[in-house]
Amino acid sequence: MSTDQFRLLIVDDEVDVLESLQRTFRGKYEIVTARGGDAAIRVLGTKHIDLILCDQRMPDVPGHEVLKFAMQHQPEAIRILLTGYADLESLVKCVNEGGLYKYMTKPWEPENLQLTVEFALEGLSLQRHLDVATGIIRKNHYFPKEMLDRLKQAAVTRGEPMINIIHRAINKELAVVPK
Repeated sequence: MSTDQFRLLIVDDEVDVLESLQRTFRGKYEIVTARGGDAAIRVLGTKHIDLILCDQRMPDVPGHEVLKFAMQHQPEAIRILLTGYADLESLVKCVNEGGLYKYMTKPWEPENLQLTVEFALEGLSLQRHLDVATGIIRKNHYFPKEMLDRLKQAAVTRGEPMINIIHRAINKELAVVPK
C-alpha cells in the first residue's frame, strides 16, 4: 500500500457515528468501518491499517481491548480513542495497554479531529521515510549505529524532523568521504 493513500479503521457500535466519520474523511483516505469491537478485531487480523479511530464503550468488546489487540498485531497503526464518557480507568487502560496516540471526547470538533488525524498520519509518513533512510544509511555504511542513535536523539531534543537531520548529516559525511 502506498503511503499516499492511508487506510483508516473507524470503530463504533453506533451507525450514525460511523457514517458521520466516514463523511468527514471520505475522499482523503481509504475508509474501513467496523460496527463494534469484535468486527474491528477481525479487520485488524486481515487488513493493514494505518490509523484507528475507536469508540471506548461498545457492548461487545470495549475500545481499550480493540486498541490493545491493535498494539500487539499492528503496532505501527496510530490509535485514537473517542468516547462520550469521562472514564479515567478506561483512559489509563488505553494508554497503558493500547499505546494510545490521543484521547478525544464526543462530541468532537470536526476540524480538530481532522487536524489530529492529518498530523498523526504526517508523523507516520515521516517515520516511514526515516526508516527507509536509516536502512539505506546502514546498508551503505554511512554511519555506525551509535551515530544514528545520537542523530535520533538530536531530532527529539530539537523537535526537528529526523529526515532533515539525517539529510544534513549525510551531505556533510559525503563531503568528507574520498571519491
